[in-house]
Amino acid sequence: LSVGEPVMAIGNPLGYDDTATTGIVSALNRPVSVMDNQSRSEIVTNAVQIDAAINPGNSGGPTFNAAGKVIGINSSIAATSAQGETTGSIGIGFAIPANLVKRVVTEIIKNGSVKHVALGIMIKSTAVESEGITRGGAQIVSVNQGSPAEKAGLKANDTIVAFDDKPVSNNYALLGYVRATAFNQKATLTIVRNGNTLKLQVTFNQEEAAVNGTNKQEKKLKKNQKKPSKKRGSKSDDDDDDDLQQRGDDDGDDGGIFDPFGFW
Repeated sequence: LSVGEPVMAIGNPLGYDDTATTGIVSALNRPVSVMDNQSRSEIVTNAVQIDAAINPGNSGGPTFNAAGKVIGINSSIAATSAQGETTGSIGIGFAIPANLVKRVVTEIIKNGSVKHVALGIMIKSTAVESEGITRGGAQIVSVNQGSPAEKAGLKANDTIVAFDDKPVSNNYALLGYVRATAFNQKATLTIVRNGNTLKLQVTFNQEEAAVNGTNKQEKKLKKNQKKPSKKRGSKSDDDDDDDLQQRGDDDGDDGGIFDPFGFW
């Protein structure tokens, strides 16, 4: 799959059955976050971005390439307003990659559930310089003891810049790659440590709950119940620190991702 490739999305937008819309692949591995309404946690997927019109009712439908192969499942759209208004397509839609969908469905059919993995680190987006090149990455704030990250040799202040040679430009990119990783799968992380570039292999052999415990979103919800809400524009010291599987931001109404189906 490549950027610029023609695609077709099929679904039932706004109740109009069997609607087909066309467009192109706008970007690959686009980090997209949606809220899981049941767990109240944020889920990040490195999605296929398309400009074919997607509206409420399209989610769960397939996206095809020109050869008729399913390349993704329609999931969500970008919106100019995240709350309180009817949301429609603005030409920025997202599909969950077909290979990820296939793995998840296979696990559900076989085991009745899906095992989600974690590295066991806290991260924040940053820029780092190595070999005369400055690039974005996910800097490690802390490493959980006994986690896959610790066993792989990752340390605090390391900056992860690639996952299996695919660029990691910020927190969300890394979250998406880890979310798509299967239990017991191995991956090569490219890191920058003290200005030097290293490659470390990590084995994802621990489940998310075992590594991270109670997710950060739940902790923030409890914490916010005890504190008055912040005014927009204010910022706490840990706003940029993300648990590798969860990220808890304050809800806003200045646009974002709208998941019309609650697919995941």
